[in-house]
Amino acid sequence: MAGRSAHAPAAEACLDSRQRLLAAAWELLWLNSYATVSVDDLCRRADVNKGSFYHHFDSKAALAQAAFAQQWECLRPALDAIFSAQVPPLERIDRYAALGLEIQTAKAQEFGRVLGCPWTSLGCEAGCKDGDLRSIAAQKGERVSRYLAAAIRDAIALGQIPAGDPDELAAMCQALITGSAAQARITDSLQPFARLAGALRRLLGAPAT
Repeated sequence: MAGRSAHAPAAEACLDSRQRLLAAAWELLWLNSYATVSVDDLCRRADVNKGSFYHHFDSKAALAQAAFAQQWECLRPALDAIFSAQVPPLERIDRYAALGLEIQTAKAQEFGRVLGCPWTSLGCEAGCKDGDLRSIAAQKGERVSRYLAAAIRDAIALGQIPAGDPDELAAMCQALITGSAAQARITDSLQPFARLAGALRRLLGAPAT
């Protein structure tokens, strides 16, 4: 018992340094870009030394993957609630767009500019250069598309939108969402997010709110 207690502070410090690195990566990569953020930048923001960095992660890419995976797990409960089968189908899509606007507004107020979607930014930057990093953005898009497809399928069944292939329509919606996020960051404007709910309804042939 005494031995376990003696090691506890060191173990807690180790876990704390790892979490600080994850938080630093998420913030810096969202604010800046993958290419411009160095390991030194990440260590400074997390207040850890390079030894601690390489104890937890083999590379900057490994940290980025872990940070984005952690943030997805943080976001997933909110998406599960938004896209619950108990919520009317079109309202699910409206709520998803509203969540994006809420997050972007808060970040713009915090940092003084519109940041857009971190997954979109990372995916665009990675391009064909890094398949592992590109897959982070692709996986997020695929997961959101599954939520959208379920809502679209239910809306079609209720006669709220014209019949069509739910998966194809979800992919089109996801493309619109991704483009809106990129445009918001490029133009430093919240308007693409503010217009998103209406644009998604028009794409699906749904009545305006």
